[in-house]
Amino acid sequence: MRKNNQIVYFHQGYWPGNAPSTTFITFNALGFYQIGHPIQLICGKNSNLPIEKTLREKFGIEVPLNISLVWAPRLFGAHLVLQIRVFLNLLLKLKFDILIVRTLSFLPFAVFLRKFKKIKVLFEAHDFFTDLSIRDDVRSLRKKKRYSKIEKRYLPKVNAVICVSEPQKEIYQTYYPDQKFICALSGTKPVDFLSTNQGFTYLLGYFGSFDLPKYPLDILIEALSTLRNKRIELLLVGGRSEKEMNTVKGIADKFDVSGRIKILSWQNPAQIERLKRKTDVGCAILAPTFLNRVSCPLKVLEYLSAGLPVLATELDGIKQIVTHNKHGYLVQNKAEQWAAAIDLIYSDFSLYLELSRECLKQAKNLSWENRARRILDSIQEV
Repeated sequence: MRKNNQIVYFHQGYWPGNAPSTTFITFNALGFYQIGHPIQLICGKNSNLPIEKTLREKFGIEVPLNISLVWAPRLFGAHLVLQIRVFLNLLLKLKFDILIVRTLSFLPFAVFLRKFKKIKVLFEAHDFFTDLSIRDDVRSLRKKKRYSKIEKRYLPKVNAVICVSEPQKEIYQTYYPDQKFICALSGTKPVDFLSTNQGFTYLLGYFGSFDLPKYPLDILIEALSTLRNKRIELLLVGGRSEKEMNTVKGIADKFDVSGRIKILSWQNPAQIERLKRKTDVGCAILAPTFLNRVSCPLKVLEYLSAGLPVLATELDGIKQIVTHNKHGYLVQNKAEQWAAAIDLIYSDFSLYLELSRECLKQAKNLSWENRARRILDSIQEV
């Protein structure tokens, strides 16, 4: 690809924020910067703090990423004003060659820009709506039907679709056999150092949503109650409301493990990094919903980059990243299987250290730089 090709990446979320997508887009931009092809990241404006200060304090990033924040009010919870302002800016002011769009509802604008400005447009997919009959986790059906119509109408009109996993790519290819697809696995943050602890801290860590239908923490808590080693405790980080946190506290009371569980609200990335240093193992328990089956949550990648062996639900998207018995253990969502895996990982510290080393090796393979190279190399063929 020619070095002077300018790439713009648009995400309609508000930056900075605590959503996983904020971490994804920021480190995605970092990956392009690190391979010498910086992109312009455009998002909604969520702070008046200097961007350099936010990058340093919230994400631990010291380099000057090109981030443009657009202020726009949300009307009735929608991002239409933001999309219109970004569209006009792209149409009338910015010069660029490639537009990567993460926002499905922006595709009509993006396709117009492709025709009018003779640019390449890539859609980065993080879901799938074309055929809602194969989904078992659909909420807000009216909204999802609108997304389905957008996919059917506009995906054939973009230059390529970027997928975050092979299972997701295979599903899209079934419905759009003539479209070009790029599989670019999510990256990891810069690899941390191997723990210098001389033994276990006996703390399991879960970092993520407390949405129990999608993330059945009750199974993990029940497993904790049946462990042979009662020194093992559980840190749960990610509560969005008092109601969510109280629900989880009630489950802990039910299994009589309240004294061995610490429950925290959602933390920013810098705080999460500090908490991860106190834990031995990263847990990723997921319900086998459609989306969970075809993708791998960012928390799994972040566990790897911290050298934390992973205990996770055995799903196709995760199996692309985590190898059973090498980076940790993959189990079914049964309390006895989770308990057995936890007991096993705490049975031998030398085994634990070997798992940790393998996690760091895998994290290096899954760097954001490698993801950026994969996308750039594939664009040449589009």
